[in-house]
Amino acid sequence: MKQQRIFLIFLVVWALAAGYIASLDAQEDTDAAKRVLLKQDREATLAKMGAILKPAETDFDERIGEVLNPFELYQEPEPVAEPEPVAVDDSLPTLPTIAPVAKPKDDAVPPGAILKTVANLLKPRGSMIVGTNKMMFTAKGARLKEGDELPLKIRGKPYLVVVDTITQRDYTLRLGGETLTKSYQSGLSKGSIKFDSKND
Repeated sequence: MKQQRIFLIFLVVWALAAGYIASLDAQEDTDAAKRVLLKQDREATLAKMGAILKPAETDFDERIGEVLNPFELYQEPEPVAEPEPVAVDDSLPTLPTIAPVAKPKDDAVPPGAILKTVANLLKPRGSMIVGTNKMMFTAKGARLKEGDELPLKIRGKPYLVVVDTITQRDYTLRLGGETLTKSYQSGLSKGSIKFDSKND
C-alpha cells in the first residue's frame, strides 16, 4: 500500500511536470512565430540592413596615401634638380611709353540738364496766385514761392536754382543765365487758382 502511494505521488508529480514543460514548449513556439517576419517585411528589412552595412564611399584612401608607414625606416627624399636658368633675349624692342590722358578740368554739369532734373523731381501740380503773392504746389505737397532758391550740390559743386516766375499756366526755373519754362503736370486749366486783389 505504501508503495502504491509513492507510485501514485510520483505519477502525479510526473504528470504535472510534463504538463508544465509542454506549456513552456507551446509558449516558445508562439513567441518564435511572433519573431518570424512576413516575406515582404523580410525583404525590406534585408535591403535596409544591406544599405547600412554597405561601406561608404569616402576619400579616405586618397587622404592617407601620403602617410608614411610606421614600420619602414625613414628615407631622405631625393633632392630635386634645380631648373637651368633660361637666357633672356635683351634684343626685344621696348614699347613706347604712352602719356596718360589728361582728365578734363571742367566737369561741370550743363545748367539745362540741372534745370530739367529739378523740374522732374519737383513735379509741380498747380499754382495759386493772390495779388502779387504767387505759389506753386509740388507733387509731395511742398509750397514754393516766386523767388525761392533751391540749393543743390552735384559732384561736390554747389548750384542755386531759383523759382523765377510762377503763372497760372506754367513756371520758370533759373540757374545762372539759363532758364527753363514748363507747364504744370495736371494740365493747363486744372490745378491753378487766381484771386483778384481788387477791392469791390
